[in-house]
Amino acid sequence: MDLTFILLITFIITFPLIEQSIPIDLPVNDGDSPPPEQEMTRIISVDKESKFYINELELTRAELENEIKMLGATEPDVTIYLRADEALRYGVVMDVMGLIRDAQIKRIALVTQAETQ
Repeated sequence: MDLTFILLITFIITFPLIEQSIPIDLPVNDGDSPPPEQEMTRIISVDKESKFYINELELTRAELENEIKMLGATEPDVTIYLRADEALRYGVVMDVMGLIRDAQIKRIALVTQAETQ
């Protein structure tokens, strides 16, 4: 239980710092779910102009596909955090999710922002 709590606190503190560098308007989520407890993570971001990023590295769609395939082959237990701008077309998000699925990566979390009250 202590390890779980420490991992949760670590994610709560570090994750917002990591995701601040790429400006994306995340959709609002009315629920509050904690991030998965996993040490190996990658952040895939898609901004409103459909530019793709892994962590902070901008990639073309073909480069993103290759990176996801390599990631699935070398680190199949990785957790992918998918951040997509709310103004983005739904098909673009589904395309990225399809790439992740095709790479046999099973752990994915869709990142949203908490609803303000």
